[in-house]
Amino acid sequence: MVAWENWREVVKKRNPKQTRPVPIKGAMDKFSLTIAEQQSCLFLSGLDPDIEPEEVKEYIDTTFKISSKCEKMKTKKDRFKSSFKVYVPTDSKQQVLNENMWGKGIVINHFLHIRRNFNREVNPVTA
Repeated sequence: MVAWENWREVVKKRNPKQTRPVPIKGAMDKFSLTIAEQQSCLFLSGLDPDIEPEEVKEYIDTTFKISSKCEKMKTKKDRFKSSFKVYVPTDSKQQVLNENMWGKGIVINHFLHIRRNFNREVNPVTA
């Protein structure tokens, strides 16, 4: 008797993608509740350390004609440059990521949500 004759194929018992129900998306045109605007987070860095979140928000709002939110981040290079977490409407994200709308030396990219153990200083500006 050969050993592989008694073998059988292993079947994966759990497949979470198939067991999860498919989400339902609304289709009603007239709806009494206000629908939330989809927001995307962007990382902005390379600005002078003295720049405040209000100034960044004002620049984005006037330049791109959108409503944004801005938070100053605490980073390792705070003495040399400041970094910001910027919230913009998802449909305007590509417009804001246009390199021709930012000064030389400014870095702007998608914000990576990395969990860290240290507390970062956040100064939100929502007005």
